[in-house]
Amino acid sequence: MPWLMRLCTCGRRVPVGRRCPTCDTKRGTRTARGYSNRWLKFRAQWLAALDIEDHEQRMRTILQRMQCADPFGIHGQVIVRAAIVDHIVPHGGNPKLMWDAANLQSLCWSCHSRKTRREQTRKRP
Repeated sequence: MPWLMRLCTCGRRVPVGRRCPTCDTKRGTRTARGYSNRWLKFRAQWLAALDIEDHEQRMRTILQRMQCADPFGIHGQVIVRAAIVDHIVPHGGNPKLMWDAANLQSLCWSCHSRKTRREQTRKRP
């Protein structure tokens, strides 16, 4: 059975669900991109709204952060659980943008993939 193919941002055809070997080596590890164990802890605390002390406000914030922000309006009235804490403005290694809570949003996998794809295609010459 043949694989379903997709077009990578570099122009190569790769199987759906797999990474492009050319782009993957350029990408670097998560720690090389700034996502250390400190980030994993910060991400978990942000999703759990541990930065908010008032109980009622914290519960509202948890419910808000646990659902996808839906920046593309594709979910309609359906509430979709967020799986990723995304930087609204890509940090590009800038520590101020990396750790700024105002620069974060919760996204589901499909919205995050779509947003990342758009950002990567804008970068191409």
